[in-house]
Amino acid sequence: MDVRPADTAIKPIEMVEHWNAAGKEAWFIPGPDDIVTHLAPRLTHGEVVLVMSNGGFGGIHEKLLKALA
Repeated sequence: MDVRPADTAIKPIEMVEHWNAAGKEAWFIPGPDDIVTHLAPRLTHGEVVLVMSNGGFGGIHEKLLKALA
């Protein structure tokens, strides 16, 4: 049960807007398949991808590794 008030919860779209306004490239893509489709063709050697999830998140780790292979 989430007991955090809505006004203190993290708002992903607002975070992305702030990063973009600061000149950083950022997106909010909620679904694992859409994330892999978006990221895989854009990644280059040596880049780091951070996946933050409290579970398997639809198998995103394996899906991304397969797409990059």
